[in-house]
Amino acid sequence: MTNNKQFKLLRLKQLDSRVAKLRAIIPLSTPREGWIKQIREALGITAHQLAGKIGVSQPTLARIEKSEKERTVSLKSLDRIAEALNSKVIYAFIPRETFEKLVRQRALAVAERLVRNVSHSMELEKQGIPEKKRVAQINEIAEELAKGLSRELWENWK
Repeated sequence: MTNNKQFKLLRLKQLDSRVAKLRAIIPLSTPREGWIKQIREALGITAHQLAGKIGVSQPTLARIEKSEKERTVSLKSLDRIAEALNSKVIYAFIPRETFEKLVRQRALAVAERLVRNVSHSMELEKQGIPEKKRVAQINEIAEELAKGLSRELWENWK
């Protein structure tokens, strides 16, 4: 395996390891009214006071709180409010499983498509291969695709 492939795989494993630490917060759901309003009210800060702290009008803060509730708030707005509250916004993609498994699943799908296309042609010519051998070919190709982490792995991804 080339150094570039090894580096890509190492980077993928490190990313999965880093994200795994965040899995503990997955069950933590966003409050119905949003974090900004919940924290502001828990601290006893009025909307007018927080708006003044971040340099916006109270109606603008109300729009920000509403946009957070609707999941359309900007990260920039969240960062400004977090800074005012001596807090930090954490932004991450946490995979349902692991990114490595996502790569393996994608590699398997691509390999299946490749082998299916070739198998179909061979069957038309009465040269089909046994199912056990076809599955072995799919697994072998998928393993190579996953190791390479090639951009082609994600072509026609739907």
